[in-house]
Amino acid sequence: MNCQHVQYNKLSRPARNPVDWCQFVPLKPIPLAKDKTSVSAPFKASLIKAVLKIFAALPLSVSARSGRALGHVVWWLKGKAVKTTHTNLAICYPHLSERARHALAKTSIVTSGQLISELGPVWLWPNDRLENLILDADGAERVAATLSAGRGVLLTGPHTGNWEFLSWFMARRFGYTAMYRKPRIAELDELLVEARNRAGANLVPGDRHGLKKMMTALRQGGVVALLADQEPGRNAGVFAPFFGEPAYTMTLVQKLLQKSGAELFDMCAYRCDYRHGFSVRFRELPIDPDLPETEFATAMNLRFEEMIRMAPEQYEWAYKRFKSRPEGARKVY
Repeated sequence: MNCQHVQYNKLSRPARNPVDWCQFVPLKPIPLAKDKTSVSAPFKASLIKAVLKIFAALPLSVSARSGRALGHVVWWLKGKAVKTTHTNLAICYPHLSERARHALAKTSIVTSGQLISELGPVWLWPNDRLENLILDADGAERVAATLSAGRGVLLTGPHTGNWEFLSWFMARRFGYTAMYRKPRIAELDELLVEARNRAGANLVPGDRHGLKKMMTALRQGGVVALLADQEPGRNAGVFAPFFGEPAYTMTLVQKLLQKSGAELFDMCAYRCDYRHGFSVRFRELPIDPDLPETEFATAMNLRFEEMIRMAPEQYEWAYKRFKSRPEGARKVY
């Protein structure tokens, strides 16, 4: 992507009384995402750990090429990820020619392979070495200024760029609290938790106790991070447009704002291949938390669309974003 400075469009919100949030109904436990079972697979876990160590032992440019090669293999196999990517791009980029969507789909799958190879360095390199991968950190000073003023900060965004590097950066710079679900392979849990905790992240369970800890962090002037572009559990979202298509969108971001009075920012770590590093960006996301849920979700999704369009090949198009459908709507997968 072009890693030069880019201004986002502002989303207006009216001024509001800073104590209005105290009057909202109590926050109920909201499933962050649909449940996925964690199973034991020691051989597969050992293989993955070995591959990650190999990626970590290589220079970033070399591991990136290896990851892209892996992505080419996935593309060649034409599995579920490729089919889902094609479907999502047909929905979200209908104006593109079939040839252009095909090229974008291939680049996206190859880039996802690179993301996998980057996990080795991001999870296993020492902090000082990872610092060298920060090409710029636009907007981080505004997050820091908000925290210095005693206000909590809620960070949200889509699964685009490298969110594991973003996680490391946020933990290193601000410290943050986030919900955590165990990986599908149980034996990878310790590795993942250690990787996210070592720089200062505070991982909490995705239940009532986790929600309380997130709320406490925001009210005490801390940072909470939440990637909000995946489907929540039942009764935890509303349908709102995403690239013009109804998408089941979580309401947790809005509810946290209503209860905490925190400031909302978007977040992303875009990959800059030609410079072998990441451009970390934060922008204020001034959406009125008092809006009806569907209007809030629509405004949030609109910002996510803007972020994705900056580097569409870096978005996780292989995720079934439109799996849940409004009543009477056709299934797309």
